[in-house]
Amino acid sequence: MNKEKRYVATYTMYVYAKDDNHARSKAKMMETREKAKFPGQDCKLEKLESVPFASFDIKEVSLDEPIKNQEKLPF
Repeated sequence: MNKEKRYVATYTMYVYAKDDNHARSKAKMMETREKAKFPGQDCKLEKLESVPFASFDIKEVSLDEPIKNQEKLPF
């Protein structure tokens, strides 16, 4: 039996993007890269929010909607 213990690490990361679709695309790309880099680890984007600087106007961005205009993104 494996003697390693299992832990959960939850990260908050600021992603700068031009709009919600761009932010969602970048965040999902980071998730995919982490999964590729560490295949034994489970990396999952759980929540994405728009958080303007110095504002309390926080808005949740849907992770389930299809990413529109993906052909315009640089990646």
